[in-house]
Amino acid sequence: MRYAIFSDIYGNRQAWEALSSDLDRQGVDMPICLGDVGGYGSGTSEILQGLRARTGNIVLGFFDAAVAGIMDSSGFDEAARRAIEWTRSQLDREALAYLAGRPLALETGGVLFVHSECVQPGLFRGVADQEAARANFSATGHRITFLGHASDPGMFRLRADGRIEEGAAENGKLAGDCRFLIKVGSVGEPSGVNGVSASYVIYDNETEEVFFRRVPFDSHACRSDLLGAGLPLRPWCLESTDLTEARTLPPAAVPPVAPAGEMIVSLASVAAPVLPVAVAPPPEPVRRNRGVLAWLALAAVIMMVAAIGIVVARKVQEDRKALASSENKGQERGRGPAKPPPSLPVPAPVPATVEEPPAPEPAGGPLEVEEPVEPLIEPGTDPVDDAIVANDPPSPPQEPEPIPDPEPVEPEPVPKTALPEGRAPIPPEPADVASLNPPTRGLIFYAPFDEESTEFRVRDLSGSERDLDATSGSPGMVGRIGLACRLVKENGSEAMLSPVKPLPEIKDITMAFWLRRPADALEAPVEPGGEATIREFPDATLLGIDGFCEVGISGDQVVADLGDTNAALDLPEDLLWHHILVEHVEGKTSIWLDHRVQSEVVSGELGAVPAGGAAVKVGSKDADFCIDEAAIWSRSFTADERCVLYRLGRFDTAIMTPPRTIAYWGFDNPKLGTRAFSDRVGSHPIGAFARWKPVKAIAPDPIPLVMKRNAVAAQVLHVAENKDEGGSFEMRPDTPFTYEGWFKPGRLTAGTLGGTVSAKNEDKVAGWRIALSPGKSGKGFLAFIYDTGSEKMQAVADNAPVYDGLPHHIAAVWNPRFSETHGSMTVFLDNKVLATAQIPLSSLGEPSGQHFRIAVGGSPVVVDDLRFSTGSLRPSEFLTKGQEWTPPETPRVASNDGGRRVAPARPGESPFQRAARELQERKAAEKAERERKRAEEAQKRRGFGLDN
Repeated sequence: MRYAIFSDIYGNRQAWEALSSDLDRQGVDMPICLGDVGGYGSGTSEILQGLRARTGNIVLGFFDAAVAGIMDSSGFDEAARRAIEWTRSQLDREALAYLAGRPLALETGGVLFVHSECVQPGLFRGVADQEAARANFSATGHRITFLGHASDPGMFRLRADGRIEEGAAENGKLAGDCRFLIKVGSVGEPSGVNGVSASYVIYDNETEEVFFRRVPFDSHACRSDLLGAGLPLRPWCLESTDLTEARTLPPAAVPPVAPAGEMIVSLASVAAPVLPVAVAPPPEPVRRNRGVLAWLALAAVIMMVAAIGIVVARKVQEDRKALASSENKGQERGRGPAKPPPSLPVPAPVPATVEEPPAPEPAGGPLEVEEPVEPLIEPGTDPVDDAIVANDPPSPPQEPEPIPDPEPVEPEPVPKTALPEGRAPIPPEPADVASLNPPTRGLIFYAPFDEESTEFRVRDLSGSERDLDATSGSPGMVGRIGLACRLVKENGSEAMLSPVKPLPEIKDITMAFWLRRPADALEAPVEPGGEATIREFPDATLLGIDGFCEVGISGDQVVADLGDTNAALDLPEDLLWHHILVEHVEGKTSIWLDHRVQSEVVSGELGAVPAGGAAVKVGSKDADFCIDEAAIWSRSFTADERCVLYRLGRFDTAIMTPPRTIAYWGFDNPKLGTRAFSDRVGSHPIGAFARWKPVKAIAPDPIPLVMKRNAVAAQVLHVAENKDEGGSFEMRPDTPFTYEGWFKPGRLTAGTLGGTVSAKNEDKVAGWRIALSPGKSGKGFLAFIYDTGSEKMQAVADNAPVYDGLPHHIAAVWNPRFSETHGSMTVFLDNKVLATAQIPLSSLGEPSGQHFRIAVGGSPVVVDDLRFSTGSLRPSEFLTKGQEWTPPETPRVASNDGGRRVAPARPGESPFQRAARELQERKAAEKAERERKRAEEAQKRRGFGLDN
């Protein structure tokens, strides 16, 4: 068996995702976590959910103990205490109780798994040197011990002569005459800035080989998560600017050393690893020879065949006796002078159905064969027909009585689908995943329910703008993937409805979601010592399209009402998350539970799609359930696509990634000599290739959406990212994006306000850009262009009022899910749609690693607070929050009244006319100022205003 031993995830979501992917590739049989699931990162809740879905073999770590409240956190440093308090606030009671119930160690087959030490595991002191290693070797009799609580992997070896050697993390076979303490390293807390990676160990107990693995992960994304959660940055994710400000790096948190009698949990808290469902070898340390197992299996098969043969043979004998008796009766009736009556045909004996005996139990118990039961015969009777007596005279022949027609047999009721207990196993990945349709194809509604409890809107990420009104729901609970939503009956839950939107033509439909009973559905036993019961679901709607189709709960069954078809499937009586998938394909409807149980297939037709559109609805009055990852597709799924969808949920992967910021350039550099503009959230700085200068901010202060303070903007001609780091901002057929920011062009500004190709596109590569050129009367051309290299497709506005001398918010939105074949390009100006166009997805070229750039000519352009995000955002999600905003105040010009504002552009005034007017006004103001000063000097010379 191949064990995967890892430790110290510390809430690092990116490291956990990288580790999970590598575990799938390596094909391990049993994952074992040595503790510290939570810690400095913000992903503890999601990681714990995913970890529990993979394995129940989790050891208690010192961070877990502090988060669960069974260890005092006062001895931790400030950063660790902040992280502990934050993590504790993010976990529900069930998760905290689960962490508190973890054992201090696991052992199997002479191997011990513990978080930090063997002497007193509850003190969490670690094994730092050979002296500590000798104490740990003395405290346990296990030959091999795996330890966490260390950033770097390594091992201590105890030789037969008593010498202890400290070795590096090297792959190989463990010597049979030595004992080992093996440190597996840290998943989420690397030791240095260079080569950031997650460390863990694979151990094969048959060959006794160890393999030290390192899996790189995205440290910049970790940094963004920490900043977004308001948690302190870790040393390994600091950037150069952070390193210059932090003279000393924060140390790793080490708990205080407690007296020996104050351990958190006694050393007796040692459990055995739980074998996964898919792996069913005999429990270790029992080891059987494979030849012996083969002979046992052969003996079991022989016993089964013999039992079947005995049952069949006895049945055949009984049939032969019955046949012989029938023949004897016929001969006795035929004796005498009379002509024998015509004999009735004797029906051939029907062989009895032979049932297969139950398979032998895995534990190897004896095979029990049920003996056939002989028919009971009353004393004084004969098994043959006793209506004929041998001494009676023969009776005259009689006509045979007609055989009555057999009565119609009522069909037996179809038994309910048997529901297997426990968590469903994860199916293997299909062979050719790359050739399958992505889960986003045909998506008309998708709600991941990742909103916080303070939000009253559940966002639809499909691009169809079917956001749910969550006023009657309770979002923010821990879900199957991220967060989920609960509808509470006691709170008078109502349906969560979306706006009415048009629907495409629907011939086949698929609806899927994750469902769970509320935690309070577990009711206490009525009598002391009795069993707890699970409360039934109240009848309610789960997910549907109003007036078209609906999936609901009735009598603790999932019921699909699609047109004139109704399919039903029982729900398991537990508190686990279950995946429900309802499909209507070619006139047949069925329900899938956890990708392993299917309901009866019902035939019927879908109803007509409402002509005026319809609303998506989740829940109904008095509903009481938890729901996550709800989605509706206007297409069918193949078996492999259903498998991929289920695997996404089991591996804590959403159908679609929620929008996230890839780059944010604030242009807050006040120094003219600085040539680079940093990226506030990612790793995509841009540099100025021509002289630029800082100017007063043109965006609001603070920025409405992120509440960032804003004081400086930049007047630029040409800025771009490094060519060697390009590829992050390209237009793809499967990834939506939004590029937005504030711009103030000069009266002659023309060129590219952002994009991945230049105006001329000399290399003939595929890419996009926002183009701007001046027109007449303060207006110009603003276009969102996709250039294939040989053809240009664009959404263009030819009278955009962007040359009025005022700053404007411009946004370009790419939505590849406009339809199955087309995507849409949309340009917004000050939160209003300016132009839109649809382009075929097949026309998009392959990404070629083009870098982002802004390049204009004629006059420079002032730029401020630019953001590039994944997702096709709406105005309410722009940096403006969809609100009207007022440009910053313009500079004052000195005058007799203490200053006046420069008048804005007048309607119909061209840039040249405005410039001429402003020049005249400025000259008039200067002339008035000169005349005022001359008048003051003249008064002084004449003596006016002097004291007498």
